[in-house]
Amino acid sequence: MSALATQRFAEALLKSQSGIELLELDTADSSLKSLAASGDGATLAQALGRDKNVRAAVSAELTVRLLSTKSGGTVWRSSAAADGTVGRVGLSGALPSIAMRDKEEAYGEVVSQLVTDVTRDLRPTWVKQ
Repeated sequence: MSALATQRFAEALLKSQSGIELLELDTADSSLKSLAASGDGATLAQALGRDKNVRAAVSAELTVRLLSTKSGGTVWRSSAAADGTVGRVGLSGALPSIAMRDKEEAYGEVVSQLVTDVTRDLRPTWVKQ
């Protein structure tokens, strides 16, 4: 009965919340097995945060090339990767808490970071000598 209830809960959660991942822990997960058995939800949530770094994140990569219009050869190339956090699971007092932010805002920050990184060669810089 417990396994069926857990499975149905996971299905309902994933169906209703697009773009999230559900961390499903097996009872064989030795690092958390004893905490789960103790029934101490607060300690279990803290251990999950430490051991599994429970968070929702966005990652992206960007590669750009500047091609010669005469030869078609590559004149310049740059690439970058960036990560951002959309949400976290934490512990506030003795209760677990979930912090979420606007997904589009997080994506926007990641894209801005990517563009800044790949265009670094195209911007003037100063070096003190």
